[in-house]
Amino acid sequence: MSSKRILAFLVPAIVVAALAVALSGGTPSQARESSSPSTQPVQSQATNPTKVFECFRVDASSDQPGADAKATVRLVTENFGGKLVRVRKLVAMCELAYKFPPPPAGVPDEVFPPTDADVRVFACYQVQRGQDPNDPFVLATQNFGKDNVQVRASQQMCEEAAKIRTDAAGNTTTVGQPSGVVWQCFNLDKAKSINQKFRVVTNNFGRDDALVVKGAQLCEEARKDRITASGEVTHSGEATGRVVECFRLESKLDPKAKVTLITKNFGAVDVLVRRATQMCEPGEKTPVYTLPNDPALDQPGDD
Repeated sequence: MSSKRILAFLVPAIVVAALAVALSGGTPSQARESSSPSTQPVQSQATNPTKVFECFRVDASSDQPGADAKATVRLVTENFGGKLVRVRKLVAMCELAYKFPPPPAGVPDEVFPPTDADVRVFACYQVQRGQDPNDPFVLATQNFGKDNVQVRASQQMCEEAAKIRTDAAGNTTTVGQPSGVVWQCFNLDKAKSINQKFRVVTNNFGRDDALVVKGAQLCEEARKDRITASGEVTHSGEATGRVVECFRLESKLDPKAKVTLITKNFGAVDVLVRRATQMCEPGEKTPVYTLPNDPALDQPGDD
């Protein structure tokens, strides 16, 4: 890594606890089964946006050590237990964004991005051997209400990162911190269709007038356990029960921007940021205690 990048990386640390609260809009419930969505209503005023994460596909050269982590870790969540998984290729980057309704006709076309101090970044990796809960839950977000979903296989893990970017003039900017906060992400089945347009604005990539299609993933804060070369078990993150629901986006925003992502566990990786594919919003997760309609479940049991 160049000396310029190293100097840019030495920015003041952000307290992890404050970051976690900013993600969820509150503290986890005493039952530890759900997290509270933001109580802020969506408004078009710049002073009161909804904080979300916009997720972009990334391309990373395979000759970089951190581009394919090849790391065996145990991911532990409050609701889905612990699973030994294999962390593989870096595939996405999620960045904190402000979300607004599209401005009405005749209203000045203004953009209000987050400040550098607000920005959080997650580097997302493919996961092999992730568990498949195959259980019903109700997800509730401030904007989209209740979503009766089936939580399925975990195929992605995201870790909080720093992002370093150098502009055309040679100015280097660093946002975010490699705090070790981890999300374990699960695919969703049976999510309802949203099909609503929103304006999503990030610090580096500007305005994205995108269509929010439907829920695609549930990401829950997790603890990541890993064994070092000396045989010691190290921990990153915490299984808080906080969640975000990630919705598939139809977006025309393709930054084609070169950045460096630095995570606590997997180091620095140079990537090319490509098209936005998802938007993640803090939410609340409630378990459902009714089994799906399955005739086999109604047969007499051994007990």
